[in-house]
Amino acid sequence: MAHQNTGTYLLVREGGAPRPDLAERPIEPGLPPVAYPPPPARLRVRRRAVVLTPQQVDERLVVWLEPSHPASDRLYRAVAPMVEAGLGAVILVTGTTGGVGASTVAANLAGACCAWHRTVLVDLHAARPSQAARFGCPTDDTGVSVSLAARRQDPTAPIDVLGLARGLDLLAAGPATAADPLDSPALPGLLQDLAARAAIVLVDGPPLDELAWDAWAPLVTGAVVVGPPGPLAGVTAPVPFVAIATRCPPTA
Repeated sequence: MAHQNTGTYLLVREGGAPRPDLAERPIEPGLPPVAYPPPPARLRVRRRAVVLTPQQVDERLVVWLEPSHPASDRLYRAVAPMVEAGLGAVILVTGTTGGVGASTVAANLAGACCAWHRTVLVDLHAARPSQAARFGCPTDDTGVSVSLAARRQDPTAPIDVLGLARGLDLLAAGPATAADPLDSPALPGLLQDLAARAAIVLVDGPPLDELAWDAWAPLVTGAVVVGPPGPLAGVTAPVPFVAIATRCPPTA
């Protein structure tokens, strides 16, 4: 069944500055945080704490830099129906095409979601990784490429994530490799193990024009599609999704 857009939500950055019309709005009362039991000890997800400073973080991550920003509540409410469906929601964040701001939305959405539930942000852009740099994190010996390579040999190999505080972990893209993580048979198991650790797994994935829904639909609870309002109007998907409209034109 093809799902239609369930709502359009405007990103609050425009030309590198907060949108005044949204910044002046009061924050609506949020949904009560849900307390989940700790993950089973058998899951081998190792967390290494990273200390960040505001100077290291990309200024477009307004929700992370300013947790009380009105965008935080709006972004979380956009995906709340998917999250409330159960523990371990895996949500794909994709763009109508490349360069429309999907990775920036994914990072801000992660900052919003971690205020409510433990969240893991996964960067699957092997060719154009960005999330580690956005948060000012080292990647060195951790990341998707490292974990998938290890799990090709041992499906129970540990997943090393970077703990960014406030309930947010990051699984960065990792060192560059010729192998596309989307082609790895170990990817479904990796996402399942992360979902067993966290209430929300946000996957910063490829744009729609590079996306194979047949492969992705069984792996995700839902999706967030980012792009200009015009292209968003005709988007359909085999999973529940919401649209987030950005005003930046796609890059060439």
